[in-house]
Amino acid sequence: MKTGKIRRWAAALLAVAVLLCAGVALRWAFRFRQGVQGNQLERTDLPGFAPTDSESLLGLMPTENHCTRDGSVTLTDDAGRGWRVQVPGWSLQWAETNGVGARVVARNLDTGAIRDFYLGKEADTFEFYPQTMGEELYADALGQMNRFLFWRWRVSPWTESGFRDFTRQMTVEAVPAGDVGQRVAFGDRLDLQQTGDFNGSLLITGDRVAAPQLTLCARAPTAYDGATGTQAYTSAGGLTWTLYWWETDPAVLADKGMQLAACCEDTGDWVEIRLDGQYLEPRDLDDPDGALEAARQALDHILPRT
Repeated sequence: MKTGKIRRWAAALLAVAVLLCAGVALRWAFRFRQGVQGNQLERTDLPGFAPTDSESLLGLMPTENHCTRDGSVTLTDDAGRGWRVQVPGWSLQWAETNGVGARVVARNLDTGAIRDFYLGKEADTFEFYPQTMGEELYADALGQMNRFLFWRWRVSPWTESGFRDFTRQMTVEAVPAGDVGQRVAFGDRLDLQQTGDFNGSLLITGDRVAAPQLTLCARAPTAYDGATGTQAYTSAGGLTWTLYWWETDPAVLADKGMQLAACCEDTGDWVEIRLDGQYLEPRDLDDPDGALEAARQALDHILPRT
């Protein structure tokens, strides 16, 4: 009898724990969805990045490919190689490059469906439907592997047959890193020029952070609060900016990097600039002046909307 009661209590506690975990996950997902939907990108001329809520979505820059034009994309993969990718009937956007590979957002022009996939060097990092695209180059669908106790299952909007059909239509051409580049939407009022060594979002090549990261914010980011340093700057694109930052010790820069806030006085847009310590240290940008110069060069990639 006691064993039966213990089992019933254990089952009840497990059910409560599962419900609590599900509630937390749903709450986070709802906040994420609300934050993104509240600041959606309205432009359809270019794929691009949307503003983020600086409180609930700090550090994220959602990609929003609403582009209605068929478009190829150039990108840098996790090994630092340049590629041009095209799929008929799809608009492609280079979202980021991390330790897995380059993440691309693809929008089907007929159905409006949006699908993400990876293109990278290491097939062992892919878990869904890896496809060989060339020598040391593989593609895989983006999804997630869910795990609970002893169970493990895959979740992806792609089906295996659908992704195979997609990659069969894909053309991948190697290009010099210097030929990588495209103009993307940076919110509704600005554009962003991507290059082989600058994505705007995360760029990791050779296991190291290779570029500053920009986050377009719906409001003043946290780096603005109580800022002890300010500087006016006119970027290469002719935009007027005011930079805000905390004075930072060189030892902290090399370890934790630096965060700055920048306000575009022409449009009122706020941008958070993240300079990772892994980016600063190898380039000997281990003092505030060097970090500021890196931030200004990142702002040079932001252009007035054409």
